[in-house]
Amino acid sequence: MGVEQVTVKKSDSDMRLDRWFQKYYDLNFTQVQKKCRKGEIRINGKRIKGNERISEGMVIRIPPLDKKTDFSQNKVYNPNDAELIKNMVIYKDDDIIAINKPSGIAVQGGTNTTKHIDHLTRYLHRDNQDKPRLVHRIDKDTSGVLILARNRQTATELTGLFKHKKIRKVYWAVVVGEPEMDKGTIQVPLLKKNISGQEKMIPDEEGKNAITEFEVLQRMGGVLTLVALYPLTGRTHQLRAHMEYMGTPILGDGKYGGKKSFISNEAHTKKMHLHARLIDMGKINIVADISGHMLETFKMFNVVQQKYFDEVFKDL
Repeated sequence: MGVEQVTVKKSDSDMRLDRWFQKYYDLNFTQVQKKCRKGEIRINGKRIKGNERISEGMVIRIPPLDKKTDFSQNKVYNPNDAELIKNMVIYKDDDIIAINKPSGIAVQGGTNTTKHIDHLTRYLHRDNQDKPRLVHRIDKDTSGVLILARNRQTATELTGLFKHKKIRKVYWAVVVGEPEMDKGTIQVPLLKKNISGQEKMIPDEEGKNAITEFEVLQRMGGVLTLVALYPLTGRTHQLRAHMEYMGTPILGDGKYGGKKSFISNEAHTKKMHLHARLIDMGKINIVADISGHMLETFKMFNVVQQKYFDEVFKDL
């Protein structure tokens, strides 16, 4: 198939360009961005970024691609993948689905990443409707609540609410060492830099404003501490960078904590201990239980997560 010029339909108006390509061509965000940078994808003959929104009547230049097969007619069905994503669901109604994402599964695809949440959501679609849409993201190695929109209107509304911090998030983290205070606020600007071949967020006055409130839930034998984290801004790796700045890196976070973030040879302690515990959407509060490797660490130190259940609702 050669280069195409496709006019945007009314039904696709206000959709992000990368979402449009995912719908019709099954390209992920990274692939769309790359083709936009190369000028292979254009709008009305002009270069455009992959996250910009399209509107009715725009003409999209499409490089040679294979069109996506309609899922209802697609014979490639993986029952294990279907069971995997369906077991993650912790809440659903007519507008949203909430899942408890395990650590180790990426939210979106990228180089050498074929199994990710954005791909698996096709198994949650309803008849004659598009698959659920992502409206925010959490890191691959972070577990916890992830919200999906079941229709375009809800996706637009929630994307705006997340962008303007109208939805409150609460994270739990197990950190190495003990914070000096039981609660406090970290207001340290963060700047993205390439250090030894990898991108990291580092404290820098020239960086973007970043604010995190924290509260100690349980001190664990002087070795570890369970903390609740309340991000008031949404910078990349903000919680990880702020915990390292405090001198208490997140357990298992070698990228930011280095050797200090590892305390034993137990396999479960070597994984990231950061969990999106709660999303407060006003009328709906969605809580994701701790599981997997973090639960193993809880058992080691006799942490009972139900003991702190009410803590996540503090001041909501």
